[in-house]
Amino acid sequence: MRNFRLDRIESKVAFLARRGSGEFEVPDDFDLSAHVGVDEFQIDEGKAPVTVVLETDPVATWLLERRLRGAGSLTSRPDGTGTYEVEVRSEDGLLRWLAEFGGRVRIVSPARLANAFHERLTDARAQYA
Repeated sequence: MRNFRLDRIESKVAFLARRGSGEFEVPDDFDLSAHVGVDEFQIDEGKAPVTVVLETDPVATWLLERRLRGAGSLTSRPDGTGTYEVEVRSEDGLLRWLAEFGGRVRIVSPARLANAFHERLTDARAQYA
């Protein structure tokens, strides 16, 4: 399964006409509606889902309150911070999605994902240093 964000495509897109068998076959059980309007971390990659707990600062909490599409549960605190617990089907998708928040979120558990996210942010910062 491959996903492309249209807002990141910078060149012209040319439609290819199918000649004979295509470069790929769409599986008979593929359901496009299952992929529209879901966050990247919700797309099933065939692995067992993982429950992830995040701590959010007030800005990230505010954003999540407006962007959540029914996945997981967000608990807001009086000071504006929050805790977001969600079942994740794509760990790499989660790390890409969380990168938008930068240091405004922290993975509480599982620890291996917290470490992976920290490494990803550290690498990104080093590229811009």
